Amino acid sequence: MRAPTPSAAAELAVTDISELQYDINLYQRRMKIALKRKTEIMRLKYEKLINSKVYKEPFLRINDLYLRIDKSVKSIENIAMRKLKDSKIDATKLITKLDTLSPLKTLTRGYSLIEYNNNIISKASDLKKDMEIDIRFHDGSKHAKIL
Repeated sequence: MRAPTPSAAAELAVTDISELQYDINLYQRRMKIALKRKTEIMRLKYEKLINSKVYKEPFLRINDLYLRIDKSVKSIENIAMRKLKDSKIDATKLITKLDTLSPLKTLTRGYSLIEYNNNIISKASDLKKDMEIDIRFHDGSKHAKIL
């Protein structure tokens, strides 16, 4: 810029003090407003945290998890007991079936087993004269000789 006189040049080059004061006051007001907003936001966050369940009842979540664990354990126990009961029923059925098919069970109905040298004789033709055999009944056994 051009100025007609040196004092006019000084006036143009140097800002008016009232303008500087106005700018400073403006910046101060803006800073105060920003600080108030920031403080209010921080206060709201603080209140939200303080009023949360974690601070009011810190063991509530832990207790909820314990309840879930207890419920799961009871469920697993029930499943295991049911499986055990089913297995016992199946085992009883198999034992009954095995008992029915047992050759020893057949002996209680009046039959007998003939053994020669710990081998079961199933045909009369396998018996020879003078063979010493064992005859097993349901209540014991007897030694015999083929004539």
